[in-house]
Amino acid sequence: MLLPAPRQPHRTGCRQKIKDKALLAKLKEGQNARFEFVQEGDDTSPPKSSNSAECRSTAMSHDDKTDPSRVAPLWCFVALFVVAVPFNYFWEMAQGFLFVGMDWGRTSTWLHCFIASLGDGVLVWIIFVVGWFSFKRTDWFVYPRGRHYSVMLIVGLCLGIVVEWVAVRLINRWAYTEQMPLIPGLAIGLVPVIQMVVLPLVIFSVVAAWIKHRTLSSWLAK
Repeated sequence: MLLPAPRQPHRTGCRQKIKDKALLAKLKEGQNARFEFVQEGDDTSPPKSSNSAECRSTAMSHDDKTDPSRVAPLWCFVALFVVAVPFNYFWEMAQGFLFVGMDWGRTSTWLHCFIASLGDGVLVWIIFVVGWFSFKRTDWFVYPRGRHYSVMLIVGLCLGIVVEWVAVRLINRWAYTEQMPLIPGLAIGLVPVIQMVVLPLVIFSVVAAWIKHRTLSSWLAK
């Protein structure tokens, strides 16, 4: 009696398992390859950010070159004087009737007001220098805050009082008419003192706008 041949059910199962393992290995290799590709793609992204950082740093360097804080002191002196003289000249002419002997019809009156406006420009210089030494920068008036306005107002007020008191009470440089309002206790004119409080604010604002326009134009030119 012949015995039946032994069944080999496990061979096909083993072969199938081997095929499955080989397929899984290929899938894992494919996943690893894709993962490595993604990592390589991520590795290439930092240079882009570094490039953008370089662009930002370059832009900042350009801004630093045109920063108003780098405005030359000589340029500030010239700009302030050029703006201060005409503003003060018109004020001097407008308040002429408050001073004795100031007749608008005489050439000497126009000349006297012009010389006075030159002196007023020097007083604006003094305010600028005080702010320069107080804040350690020449552009302290370009973007003013409370403390910057305080320097303009306090120094301008002090200069106006001192100049008027010396000119009227000590050396009799000029005299007032009856229309001039006086400051109680000091017996000096109120209008010229107000001049050194109000006009410096206007003058510094005009020069600040000039500097901003000059800075923007030079930045756009680059």
